[in-house]
Amino acid sequence: MKMLTTSLVAAATLAATAMLAPGTTATASSLGVAPRVAGTGGAMVQGAVVDQRGRHVDDVEVRAVDLTTGDVVASDLSYASPDNDIAHGYFALRVRSGSYEVTFSKPGYDTETVVVDRARREKAGIGEVELTKRPVASDTDARAPRRVELGDKVRVSVRVSAAGDPATPSGSVVLTAGRRVVERGQLRDNGTVVLDLGRLGRGDYTFVASYAGNDLLKGSSSARVPVEVYKPRRRH
Repeated sequence: MKMLTTSLVAAATLAATAMLAPGTTATASSLGVAPRVAGTGGAMVQGAVVDQRGRHVDDVEVRAVDLTTGDVVASDLSYASPDNDIAHGYFALRVRSGSYEVTFSKPGYDTETVVVDRARREKAGIGEVELTKRPVASDTDARAPRRVELGDKVRVSVRVSAAGDPATPSGSVVLTAGRRVVERGQLRDNGTVVLDLGRLGRGDYTFVASYAGNDLLKGSSSARVPVEVYKPRRRH
């Protein structure tokens, strides 16, 4: 829980977060469904929600609970607010004078709580509230030619993806043959990498590509990739 002691006469407003004037009506985006400032009262608690990479997050449920009574006095969803030059993630709650516990929750994210103390009849900007997005499952796909002629280079193409998640996979990939690490590489911006194993000796090989994951994606491993390096027969 984050504690924020703020007087609404001298609001601790971060520069990145613009303010609505009292009585201003906010416009809803196609993602956030928040047609107006939520709640009642003469004070306003407002800010923006971002994830751990600083990306603004819409459709976060924002709830203000009166610390004296325990009642939920205002709730809203974060949304885009063109009136305040905030592309996404904006929220605004009207409350009466008092102290409040403001919670931020959305499926797939850790819930965050901020305490706003000594609210009065003005505006309180609590700036950017960071919600940590939980890592989601990734999928690693590795491919290589089934047969490679002796003397030619063996290359394994790896692609990492995450179904339904806009995050581009980033980080490292390790290629193993049994327990032996044969190559490493960093994913490009499109989530792919080509691992060049050079010229291998004649024989059968089985490779597995493993993605380490990052703060938004869990690690994953590919299916086994068989490769035969063969020596062509001489023609008489």
